[in-house]
Amino acid sequence: TPPGGAFRALLAEAQASEAAGSRLRNEFLPVLFRPVRHLFERAAARGEFPAHLIDERIALWAGFNWYHLLTWQIDADEALLRRVETLVVSTEIRAG
Repeated sequence: TPPGGAFRALLAEAQASEAAGSRLRNEFLPVLFRPVRHLFERAAARGEFPAHLIDERIALWAGFNWYHLLTWQIDADEALLRRVETLVVSTEIRAG
């Protein structure tokens, strides 16, 4: 869709320009991620996972979505989405 194309262009510009990357990171992404952050905060408040892992979970969620957007694979099947959901919200975290 046109918004997906615009977002791909925005990500490309952020790779080519430090100023664009900074604006993306500091201005655009916090607004874009506000709804998903709220979902993760609610899950953490229910004790589903530690609150200090919210940023990492958002990064995993965004990475999956952006990978599929940038590689033109936006029609992921339901089973794949459920597996990724399970990985992102997993309570089993091992120290590395």
